[in-house]
Amino acid sequence: MCKKYLILYLGLLISSFGFGQRMHQSQDVSQNFIQVEPKLYACKYETTNADYKAFFNDIAIRRPGLKYNLVLDTAKWKNKENDNKALQEKYYASPKYASYPVVNISYEQANFYCNWLTQMYHLDPNRPFKKVVFRLPKRQEWVNMVFGSNPADTFVWCPDEKAKPKGLKIANGITKAPYLKPVNAKKYIQGKTPVYHALGNVSEMVSNQGDCIGGHFASNPYFFRRDALNEFFPGYVPCPLVGFRVFMQVLEE
Repeated sequence: MCKKYLILYLGLLISSFGFGQRMHQSQDVSQNFIQVEPKLYACKYETTNADYKAFFNDIAIRRPGLKYNLVLDTAKWKNKENDNKALQEKYYASPKYASYPVVNISYEQANFYCNWLTQMYHLDPNRPFKKVVFRLPKRQEWVNMVFGSNPADTFVWCPDEKAKPKGLKIANGITKAPYLKPVNAKKYIQGKTPVYHALGNVSEMVSNQGDCIGGHFASNPYFFRRDALNEFFPGYVPCPLVGFRVFMQVLEE
């Protein structure tokens, strides 16, 4: 890639295409990622609409023939869990939802995003690590991020009582939220480590295709357990209940 295009790209990266703050910019890795294992880091936040929109727009500029494979099926907001035309029209498009988790996304789209993020990270000469790969976590890596390594810790509580949304209990005391949609991905820490919305916002994909973990805003409380089975067994399809969180593996410091 020529220097002129690299400068243009980094400018777009900083502006986030006018659609809100992104969580995965290379200069913000130390702020937005936490270490969960040696050389393995997890984003504190679920991947947001702003993140995905920046990805989509970049692909539309550089590889326009691929962009149609990346379109989110927003019509899936209209289903048995939600019959919400406003969300169907606005959830992905409106800046109001820029920091909400991206949903209606396939396993292939999530992996394409991770591959793109890896490539973009390595374009930054000031990146904090020389070589990394961004990817979906293995199920056990995700569990360790949220619950720690002690198998006796079946549930976790929100450590900050003030962070509980009104009318909503957290983790093992959870009840159905007073809203049938996700909430801002940058609110409500949940876990042994400072991660946000690991439980009960949207279920999160893991590296085994079709498997999800963490429960979503309409889940049975069982699915907030560390040992819960895949709620979407034998495999999920893109829907408003599932998003993903990016992990970063350091290959070379």
